[in-house]
This record gives sequence, structure tokens and C-alpha cells, in this order.
Amino acid sequence: MSEQSRHSVAPGAKPRRISPTNARRGRILTGGVAALAMVVVLGVAAVMFGHDTAASDPGTASAASTATEPTADRAAPRSALFVGDSYTVGPSSVPDFGYPCLTATNLGWNCNLGSQPGTGYISGGPDHRLPRVLGALEVASLSASERLPRLRENFDADVVVLDAGRNDLQFGPIYLSNMFLYTVERARETWPNARIVAIAPWFIDDPDVQFDSDQGPVRVGPYLEGKLREVPENAAVTFIDPGSLGWFVGEDVSGLLADDGIHPNPEGHKRIAEKLTAAMIADGFGQLQ
Repeated sequence: MSEQSRHSVAPGAKPRRISPTNARRGRILTGGVAALAMVVVLGVAAVMFGHDTAASDPGTASAASTATEPTADRAAPRSALFVGDSYTVGPSSVPDFGYPCLTATNLGWNCNLGSQPGTGYISGGPDHRLPRVLGALEVASLSASERLPRLRENFDADVVVLDAGRNDLQFGPIYLSNMFLYTVERARETWPNARIVAIAPWFIDDPDVQFDSDQGPVRVGPYLEGKLREVPENAAVTFIDPGSLGWFVGEDVSGLLADDGIHPNPEGHKRIAEKLTAAMIADGFGQLQ
């Protein structure tokens, strides 16, 4: 498996700092009323979704697939599992039209989704559970790593994509990196024959976020990739950093955002899928179907 190449910041990219006083902190929806607001708007507690996107109309959802071993016949469509937060759920909570399953369709893969709004590598987990809300969040929140055992029971996976961390930026680089690395390790152990992909935390209108630390501003993507590469066992893990790749730099993305100004709308999901598909192909994950 090829290792994700290192990228420098695209020309014109201006990282945004996440500091304790930054208004953006309230927009990442990690705690209290903000977390509840996102869950209520989406109207879902968690999404566990299995769909043969390679062989069916992406506008029709199917029931969760039965757990099997990762695809042995590499001539058969691969099965991808995306683990994330509300960004990965899809517009109006319709996974078929979200960028994870659109990307899977582009690559001729089956699409599985295991996402829970408001959660991350830390948020939703121990000491950071989200409050339950009748009609919205009626099950216990789980961090990304806590969801993996159940996801393994329900879904096979040749490719596991971790796309989380947006709701964890307020915890700082050390705590975030520790839980990120733990989740990557758990994913490798849970699907030992799968290729693991980690996407740096990002927003469509802020793909190159920073947060404050005792040492000064830290770019989230390069920091997490640096920590990832310190562990020899992670050499085969692919890391995709939207900020370093220059996603949406210099573009007016207002027409790609939902009414909340945070999440992508249907057109935004399509545009993200185009960029993620290109990044996956560049890292040796096949070709456009």
C-alpha cells in the first residue's frame, strides 16, 4: 500500500486559528446546546448504513449488510466504510447523497457508513457523552473508536475511512492526537486486511484549521500526520489533508453550504466527493468508474 505523500500548503491558503475565544468554537458543535442543536436539526441519533453503490441506483438505500470477511476477490467491488460525524451523514440525513457514498460510487465501491452527529475521536465518548434528546439523540453517544466493534459486526470493509475530529478541536493538540492515534490503531486491529484512510479535521469553508497551543498556533492536519508517522505500524495508513491539498482555496463556497452555514448542502457534497475521489485515486485507490 502506498503511503500518502506529504503536501505543502496550497498557494493562497490561509489557515484559520481555533482559539478558546474564536466564534468558530461555537460552530463546531461539540458541547452543550450547540451539540444538541446539530443533532436536532439533523433529526438522527446515529447512522449505520450499508449500500451496494457499485451495483444499484445511489438514490435507493438498502438495509445494513451482513458482516463478512473483507473482499477476497479483488476483481469484485470493494467495500468501503466511512466513520465520522454529521458531515459524513449526507444532506438531510440521506447517506446516498453524501460525499462518502458519492465517492464510493465514483470508485465503484460498495458504501457503508457508521456516523453519529456531534461526535469525534473524543466528543461523544467517556466523560464527553452528549445529552439524550427525545426524538433526536435517543441512544448513548459513542466516540469513533467505541463504534468500531459494532461496525465490524455489521459491515465488511476493504477500505476504512476515518473522517472525524471536527468536534474535538477545543481539546487541544495533545489530547486530540492521542485519541486520533488510538482510533487509527483500533481500526487497524479491527480490519487487519483493510486499507486505512484518515482525513484531517476540516470544514468546507475552512479546510486548513488551526488551534492554539502553549507553543502557539498549530495546523491540525500536518500536526496529526506528523504524529501518525511517528508510529511505524501506521506507515501504510493513508492521510488526506484537505487544507494542504488546497480544497476550496480561493472559492466562494457560500453556495455549497446548508442553511446552518456549517454543513455542506447537496451541491457541496458533490464537490467534496469530486475532490475526495481525486485524492483517493492519487493515493492508489483505483480509478474513476
